[in-house]
Amino acid sequence: YAQDVQTANAELSLIQAKNNFEKAKINLLKYLTLDIAEEYILEAPSENQFLFENISTNPIRLYDVALQNRQDFQSQKLKLENAQHQITIANAGLYPSLNGNYRFSTSAVEPGKLFNRNVYSMGLSLSFPIFSNWNTEYVMQSAEVQLKNSTEDMIVLEKEIKVQVKNTLLDLQSSKAQTEVTGKALLSSKRNWNLKSENYELGAATFIELQQSYRDYLQAQYNDVQAQYSYFTKQFEMLNVLGKLNTSQ
Repeated sequence: YAQDVQTANAELSLIQAKNNFEKAKINLLKYLTLDIAEEYILEAPSENQFLFENISTNPIRLYDVALQNRQDFQSQKLKLENAQHQITIANAGLYPSLNGNYRFSTSAVEPGKLFNRNVYSMGLSLSFPIFSNWNTEYVMQSAEVQLKNSTEDMIVLEKEIKVQVKNTLLDLQSSKAQTEVTGKALLSSKRNWNLKSENYELGAATFIELQQSYRDYLQAQYNDVQAQYSYFTKQFEMLNVLGKLNTSQ
């Protein structure tokens, strides 16, 4: 009876795993806006798409790459430059202004003599700011506040980008090491299962030992897949925080 229950639970777990796999494919096809009624062949991504060795492990170098490629940081730099220009524009209200104008006009009593009476005029006006109801001072102070806010936002964003790069680099290194550990564990469990199979045929191992070694081998496969998935995900996270993730591919 215990074996029957164990077998039934194993069959139920198999059905659930198949259902989860089919649901995952449906979600992927939905995300790709493809027809779920069609048949598709899914291939596992290759590690050749991303090489860990191509990523520098020097955080300072990665910071520079991120600050050069991140669009949010470049946008903040433009905001800071704009705030600096606003300071210059606001200060212009303290200086005199010189305006020039030029005018040409013509008139006639007959259409054929339209350009016989021409009038040319030109002039220059020089104005000095004396008192503007403190509007100039208000504009200047507002520009300075905006510049300080933009500077502070840029500093905060730069720190946040560095934190993201550092954390992602640590996660990537950990994921890479995890794949190496699970790969070795998978190889060891496979060899152990082969050894138990040979011993079982020779009568030197029981069926329970054979099944246990096979379960260990399956668990090692699962752990290796999870590690590969985590490593593959961290690769794209690193490209994303560096601002080098190409969504067109």
